[in-house]
Amino acid sequence: MAHARPSRRLAPDERTVDRFRPHWTALLPAIAWAMLLAAVCGAVLAATPLAWPLVTLCAAAVWALLAGRSMTRWARRRVTLTTHRLRLRAGGQHRDLPLETITDAWYEQRLRDRLTGVGDVLVVLGEGATPVRVADVPDPSGFLGELTDTQQARRTALLGGADHLDVEVVDEAPDGGDRDGRPWR
Repeated sequence: MAHARPSRRLAPDERTVDRFRPHWTALLPAIAWAMLLAAVCGAVLAATPLAWPLVTLCAAAVWALLAGRSMTRWARRRVTLTTHRLRLRAGGQHRDLPLETITDAWYEQRLRDRLTGVGDVLVVLGEGATPVRVADVPDPSGFLGELTDTQQARRTALLGGADHLDVEVVDEAPDGGDRDGRPWR
């Protein structure tokens, strides 16, 4: 993952574990717009007697309007995992997810995501809450492992160094039966 660097916005005992931008595949819509625009400009130049500088300038202006938005959004998005929280930044908006409030996390990958090594990480902040989607994460399984390890270390630190969590573990039988292994009736 990316190199961690210190930040002035961290608590005195907080450290950055990982920091990254979305995967470059998030720029594919902007690249597709550029290719489509180049094809349209070529067709216009071949079919009309317009001068190429005029067509090129118009194409550049249209591309800047259409694809520039995707590129700006990509450049302004950042995910930072610290020892206390998961911070999501999109433009001027920040969302801090304290590690102790995260109850579940997993990742999803479509086929093209698997080919490029990217995926979406979903984080749940409580029972019944809608998951927060962290889109276009490079190496989502690696990031999920970092998130889980950091979250466990945070819980251990909050419990005063205890190696356990005060939760009730319910053993469910693999066949869908009760804890004694008897099937449901």
